[in-house]
Amino acid sequence: MTDEEPAAPILVALVDDNRISRDEHARLLNAQPGVTVVSAEATLSVTMLTEEQPDVVLVEAGDTEVLSLRAAVTTRRVLPEADVVITDVLPDNEDIADFVKAGVSGFVLKEATSDDLVDTVKTVAGGAHVLPDELTSPLFVQIAAEGIVLPDDADGPKVAARVALTLTLREQEVVALIGEGLGNKAIAARLCITTSTVKTHVRSAMDKTGLHTRVLLAVSAAPPRDK
Repeated sequence: MTDEEPAAPILVALVDDNRISRDEHARLLNAQPGVTVVSAEATLSVTMLTEEQPDVVLVEAGDTEVLSLRAAVTTRRVLPEADVVITDVLPDNEDIADFVKAGVSGFVLKEATSDDLVDTVKTVAGGAHVLPDELTSPLFVQIAAEGIVLPDDADGPKVAARVALTLTLREQEVVALIGEGLGNKAIAARLCITTSTVKTHVRSAMDKTGLHTRVLLAVSAAPPRDK
């Protein structure tokens, strides 16, 4: 009778701009048997993904979903075998469908317990998806079941060229500011135009590019750069 080899640990990377919650999650997960936190940073690094090869990447939702969705898309492109979990999600989050389309494997609600977080990490690492009951809706279930992902040319040179050729200079400015995480009011103040005008530019940009949510428009037209 031979001894069985111990199972490889689940390698976890944390992406959270709140240092307190990031450190708490790192301590919690490192205390779990079979779980090792290989990175805990405020922003996602492509270098980290390629060097550390995490099994699960936890991305904090933040005040705006643009940056967290961008991190999810980047993770799936750079490390397709990794699972992405979005944390601190609000039950009424309107961009959940975009996360599912980007290939996110699980969600942890803002009011979730420590056990919920640990269970979600282990569940997605085991190949399953985690969808809290509060986020369940007919539309969401349909999207999740279809397994829709972003198209191969949803970012990079193809979309950049399409944006440059089809959008007006003002529309390009609005898209760039959405990519920075700004809301309509902040964009209006930055460009000295009305909020209604901003909304008009956003709708026009979506129609011209075929990217039908503001989050996907921002993520696709302005992919992150590694430091």
